[in-house]
Amino acid sequence: MTRLTMNWDAVLASSPLNKQAASVVAQERVYLPREEKKETKIREENYLLRKPEPKPEVPQPKPEVPLAPVRIATSEDADSLMACLRMMHDENGLFSFSEELVRKIINDGISPPAGLTFPPMVGVIGPPGDVEATTCLMLSRLYYTEEWHLGDLWHFIRPDCRKKNHIVGLLEFAKQCADKIGLSLMSGVVSNKRTEAKVRIFSRHFGAPLGALFIYRPNQKAS
Repeated sequence: MTRLTMNWDAVLASSPLNKQAASVVAQERVYLPREEKKETKIREENYLLRKPEPKPEVPQPKPEVPLAPVRIATSEDADSLMACLRMMHDENGLFSFSEELVRKIINDGISPPAGLTFPPMVGVIGPPGDVEATTCLMLSRLYYTEEWHLGDLWHFIRPDCRKKNHIVGLLEFAKQCADKIGLSLMSGVVSNKRTEAKVRIFSRHFGAPLGALFIYRPNQKAS
């Protein structure tokens, strides 16, 4: 007499049931004793009639905010730049503010005078005459080396524009400038407001910070 055998792999492959449910059913049929067939059938019917559990929601990545282009400042931006740098000084200034010296940096960047070998590079975001964010980069070198590097004089975003992604645009602009001229970039955070948050942003673009900055004023008490 020919013995009837069941190829469960073939049955499961053609079944409209999902593979997980069919696999459980197959395991129950194989391993449960013969006298429990009736109970097994009830259990498998209940299993197949059970509503599938909802799949956990996969968090969707936040859409990337397009970066506003950084352009080189022009004479139309001079007054707006000056207003931004006054605001920056009001927030984080360590020493007195000299209108004359600040205006000179702006003008040297916009219209470099003859004989100035390394003029500052003043970058801005926003339409002409309405600067929303700005940065300034200059060539510099440390006292112990003849190697030049690119350093920043400021990164500033106007308070009413800080919900935009301008800080990323400014930092990426600085990195692109360093890449193009092939010099190291030194950039930092000089601020006592939301300092940790600002350092985290800089770290995402420049890597781990190098050291720390301290300032001592005569007759001040260490806290």
